[in-house]
Amino acid sequence: MENLCVFGGSVWTGRAESYPADTVLTDGHKIKAVGIFEDVRKHPLFPSSRMLELNGESVVPGLSDSHLHLLAYAKQKTASDLTAAKNKQDMLDILREQASKMKPDDWVCGCNFNESNWPGGVMPDWDDLDALEIPNPVLIQRVCTHITVINRKATELCGAGDATGGILAEGAQAAAHSAMSRAMHNNRGRLSESLKNALDECASYGLTCLYTCGADSLGMEEPMSLYQDLYASDNLSARVFAFHDRLPSPEMTTGFGNRWIGYQGHKIFLDGSLGARTAALSEAYFDAPGKKGALLHETKDLAELLARLEACGCQALVHAIGDAALDQLLEALESARGASAPRGLPLLVNHCMVCRPDQIARMRRLGVGATIQPTFVCSDRRMAPPRLGKRIDEGIAYPWRALSDAGIILNGSSDCPIEPLNPWQAIWAAAERKTDALAEPWMPGQCLSVEEALRLYTVNPALSSGTESWRGTVEVGKEADFVILDRNIFTQPAVALRETKAVSTVAGGRVTHGDAAWTR
Repeated sequence: MENLCVFGGSVWTGRAESYPADTVLTDGHKIKAVGIFEDVRKHPLFPSSRMLELNGESVVPGLSDSHLHLLAYAKQKTASDLTAAKNKQDMLDILREQASKMKPDDWVCGCNFNESNWPGGVMPDWDDLDALEIPNPVLIQRVCTHITVINRKATELCGAGDATGGILAEGAQAAAHSAMSRAMHNNRGRLSESLKNALDECASYGLTCLYTCGADSLGMEEPMSLYQDLYASDNLSARVFAFHDRLPSPEMTTGFGNRWIGYQGHKIFLDGSLGARTAALSEAYFDAPGKKGALLHETKDLAELLARLEACGCQALVHAIGDAALDQLLEALESARGASAPRGLPLLVNHCMVCRPDQIARMRRLGVGATIQPTFVCSDRRMAPPRLGKRIDEGIAYPWRALSDAGIILNGSSDCPIEPLNPWQAIWAAAERKTDALAEPWMPGQCLSVEEALRLYTVNPALSSGTESWRGTVEVGKEADFVILDRNIFTQPAVALRETKAVSTVAGGRVTHGDAAWTR
């Protein structure tokens, strides 16, 4: 490892108490000095350091993505992206083109279809996929990942039954994805290379820490051995701490591992998604009267699981999109704890997209945190109002400002591959709540400041995960995780955030992106 010195920038340390700083010096592992250049240049490591001179651009702590499915994203590089499909026929044309390049027994796979953007908004089924008239098994997954559609050939291969119409929701998807994975991804070397490329892409955005999530029940496994292989070969370009929706045997506490790769905790799914109308709401869907979604657990069973996790020191990340799911979670958590005070790390509510004021107050009392996806305010802007109706106007949807003002610690994430991996898109979305197509912000009262939005991806994830003593801010003695940007993000309009790029990324004192920018 080499000593590094970046100077001439505008250093945002992330500390509550700010002080002037334009220079950061590392010893190849940790930060050794932060301050004004004239002071830092007196440090004994300065003469032997590689240099990067800036002209006022921002230097910020390395970014974290607090919830993503990285291996699923890497795998999707081999699938057809259906994002651009404007209707069912577009989707079929894309799949037919993919099939024309494949063997008859190969699985034809598509991801990110969104029927709510199509005329009529009708979910495709196996009749539509069979209309391709190809011999291949076909599998497509909705953008939310809570619904998968397969053709009859795929149904035969995975034993999904003959009465589903090929539409598989929630845990029913697992058999189909497992069958496809066995057929498509037996080559471990190919998987490892795809994962390395995805990690390098993370580094190119300034990401130095990833809280990846193994959602086996949705066909998105995260076998940690792949990350361990990359770590052993010095090819792990970001720290990886994993949540899994299957309990390990034997039980492990949060923090098992080292500072580069470890076990973070247990992922629990309480409901589905708004787009699929499987999120559990306390009131019926506005565009589907009588339908409220569904809860995936009994409250008593959930309380027992939460008590077990807290007892063994395992952090819980709980998927709750609808307010009925959040009600169940809070009730179960109170039951699990009884009169006991919270223990260990905070339980994290993942998504928290429909959240009433009384629930926010209850979350604060229980010491619960939240992991949110700011870009959902862009991608869901068309979908959510028909689903929720007047509840959108009541200010309970995507209430990032209300949660923050209540003192709920918020962590930012992409939920990649559901949303784009680029964190600067999300930081911009948190600050402006706009889309490219619509100039007016969506529920502007819920916007965050630029600094608050940046904290979602730097300081807060370290606090929530119990790693704040050694990462999350740019301070002497902490791990050298920081990113050099191509602009000063605090002196430009917030809209410029979405165009922000990382000139260079440093993780653990090693340059993981933009090495050519440094001089010797």
